[in-house]
Amino acid sequence: MVDDAHAALSWFVAEPNLQANNIGIWGTSFGGSLALVTAANDSRVKALVTQMTPVNNQATFRRIPKSMASACETHRARGEITPYPGPESASPGLRGFPDMIAMKQYDPTAYWPKVFSPTLVIDAEDEELFDRRVNGVALHQSLKRRVTTAYKAIEGKHYDLYRGEGYEQALNAAQDWFVEHLK
Repeated sequence: MVDDAHAALSWFVAEPNLQANNIGIWGTSFGGSLALVTAANDSRVKALVTQMTPVNNQATFRRIPKSMASACETHRARGEITPYPGPESASPGLRGFPDMIAMKQYDPTAYWPKVFSPTLVIDAEDEELFDRRVNGVALHQSLKRRVTTAYKAIEGKHYDLYRGEGYEQALNAAQDWFVEHLK
């Protein structure tokens, strides 16, 4: 997915009506970590908004020990368990079957030091899918020593920021951030 995000950025900057030296990227939920990693790896990104993002998977999935993750990878490689996780690995509050082992091994925190774009971190105040203190708040704390950053917690739970007043607040905050930090 990281490669896909980079490829999409590369495709867009070739568009004739786009200002290739003035790109902002906004990702929400897991897409926010992809936006963060993309911004960290690509100097074309001049402003970043990451919204309700699990950007510290080691902390978020700390209940999955590394030994369990390694054992699951071995069982998958040997065909002893399915290559795609089943319902037993579904997380409360999410639809579908996220691969928690792969998500634990994906480590956006490794990219925090490489982010140099002005960054707005938006969280749901009552986030129920992960601990925002070790994700969005910690990311903001890490970045504020070296880049322009802001942190905004909007009232509601994770999915409340996709509709109604929560959505409007997040949208306005992101738009304002881009207007301020893109030329």
